[in-house]
Amino acid sequence: MIQYLIRNIIFILNLLASLALFLGWIGSFHYSYQYAFVSILALVLPVLYIINIIFLLYWLIFSKHKKNSFISLIPLLLCCFIFNRFYNLSSKENSTGNISVMTYNIKSFTPHYNLYNEDSAQISKKQSFNLIDSIKPDILCLQEFSERGKEIRKKFKRYILNSSLDHKEYRPTMILTNFPIVHHFSIDFEGNYANNVVADLKIQEDTIRVFNIHMESLSLMSKYINNIDSEDEAKNAAKNYYRNLNNGFQQHQKQIDKIAEEVRRSPHPVILCGDFNNTPFSYEYNKSVAFLQDSYLIAGHGIIETYHNIPFPTRIDHIFASNDFMINSYEVLDHQKISDHYPIKVTLSLKNNE
Repeated sequence: MIQYLIRNIIFILNLLASLALFLGWIGSFHYSYQYAFVSILALVLPVLYIINIIFLLYWLIFSKHKKNSFISLIPLLLCCFIFNRFYNLSSKENSTGNISVMTYNIKSFTPHYNLYNEDSAQISKKQSFNLIDSIKPDILCLQEFSERGKEIRKKFKRYILNSSLDHKEYRPTMILTNFPIVHHFSIDFEGNYANNVVADLKIQEDTIRVFNIHMESLSLMSKYINNIDSEDEAKNAAKNYYRNLNNGFQQHQKQIDKIAEEVRRSPHPVILCGDFNNTPFSYEYNKSVAFLQDSYLIAGHGIIETYHNIPFPTRIDHIFASNDFMINSYEVLDHQKISDHYPIKVTLSLKNNE
């Protein structure tokens, strides 16, 4: 009797986990304001994948009811085609590309462990400068820039800063490069802190278009989940947290749709990079790879973490490139925690120059 009860509980839990994985898979391709919970499930798709593998192994190894393994097997097969976005087996070791690109959310040059200590901020700024000096990228895309680090402009011949918003806590995006900037503009974003800058760079006889974007934060570490003292407060916090996430997803949809349209209309080869504030299992990611190559899938390897302030490996910073480019190498510079993000460096080359 007890075994029967346990088996039924496991069966029900398996059904729920399987359904969650299937819905998360759908949420990675589509966004609906009415069904935002599907996008929330997509955020934790790797976790759901692992849970379903455990259920699959349980039915195959420890149970006589082998046919129950199909409960997890079907959604696992659906998701296996996108699981390399979390763990990629293929990689390139060729770093001979003639263009190096680095994207980095520098968190206004404040350290990841302390937001307000000015002495720590100066240390963080020095560490960031030393890191950038050691890499010497041809194109540097910064998010959450701060005038605290304005000296960095001297390290490059040219820069363009998005200064289109007037907000006391506004943290602009910035492109720094030694290539000539022949044109620049910004895409009109809705949102409190989301922003971007786009620049056309002249590289010998070619012109490329670089998009540096910082999408609206989903506020996963939200204020709503702090200081809960009662059941009613917990319910209200859950509602507010869900509403906050849903609004964030809605802003992301509008922002990435505008970006995708600009990418599609670009007369030049495109590099799209920045802080997307969402994982590779998202509508934003799929909208990007519909037109562009993900540098991690081409030249990265293993499990990659670009944001380290949550306990699970999370890749929310990306560098994409149009098919005009050959992606030669991909590297996350994770040897030192300075910001709450790790910088990414990619080397690539234009195919018509090879």
